[in-house]
Amino acid sequence: MSYFIGSFTNILQNGINTTNDTAQAWDQTWTNLFAGGNISGATIFGSMVQLGELFAVVAVIIAGLLTFKDMNNHKAPQFNIVIWPLIAMTMFAADGALLAQTVLGLRGIINQISDQVANSVVAGVRLDEALKNLGGQVMLQQSVEDAYRGCLSMTGAARADCLQEAANYGNELANSFGNVFGAAQWIGDIIDSFRNASNAVQNGTGGALIGLFSPIWEPILYAILFALMKAYQNMLEAVMILIGLTAPLALGGSLIGFGTPAFIGWLSGFFSFGLAKIFFNLLIGLAASVATNAGLNDPAWFALFVGICAPIISFAMASGSGFVIWGAMTSMVASATSGAASMIAKKA
Repeated sequence: MSYFIGSFTNILQNGINTTNDTAQAWDQTWTNLFAGGNISGATIFGSMVQLGELFAVVAVIIAGLLTFKDMNNHKAPQFNIVIWPLIAMTMFAADGALLAQTVLGLRGIINQISDQVANSVVAGVRLDEALKNLGGQVMLQQSVEDAYRGCLSMTGAARADCLQEAANYGNELANSFGNVFGAAQWIGDIIDSFRNASNAVQNGTGGALIGLFSPIWEPILYAILFALMKAYQNMLEAVMILIGLTAPLALGGSLIGFGTPAFIGWLSGFFSFGLAKIFFNLLIGLAASVATNAGLNDPAWFALFVGICAPIISFAMASGSGFVIWGAMTSMVASATSGAASMIAKKA
């Protein structure tokens, strides 16, 4: 059983990393796909750019014919027919290098805001530090329990020796965790609670040690829930990459109808998943802050929150916000286009 508990503890340790750590793990993939130094048709993004350029070329030809027709009829060309194709062709230039940098820039903005949220202070506790410390408490608790659990079935001198070895191991854990988390009070609290209970057992105070142990299945459940949290973080990065790769198609598609709704829809989708990332960071940070200030007497609710509740809530909130963003940006662009077209018509 010690082997399995150790394995689940390792999974748990990997699961408590912040979303910033996840983003850094994906940085190289983003760089390879969007800014590998040589975007061409041989790359995935380059292939998408070629397809988007096909849409753009057809749209520009049609736009040129319509503009020529308007000029022959002494009409001012439509603003969006002239300007938007020029903007799109600029974005497509050099195998879509500018468009790729735009996608990376948008991701950078989302990551910057996400990091700012994680580094925020609520009730005197920095959110990312609260999450780190809370995960550390869970790991230390499970590790100390694993060390003492084998002593429960022993008696006499064998039990005394086992408890002494467990106490020594607890001191080693305290030093190791202290190197990572600093002089955190919860480290001493956990170690002392087991040491005091162990001394009570050796002095003949019955089963004082038993009450400190959580059910044997708890570390398995925590590992699964924290692994779900990690999977959700990685899913957000993967989906944002997929949306980023469709940028050329959205830009080219927006030219077919001589309007920006298709590209704005792409932007709203990209930012929706970015908001899911930010909301998730905020939710788990707030939960960690509450748990830290209240004292982690029952970590089960926190594991359930970060593994199931926070992903569902953040995704639902981001989906709703995406529709709002899309509507606002569409209205803004439509108003700007109409105003510019009116100005051009008056001058003509």
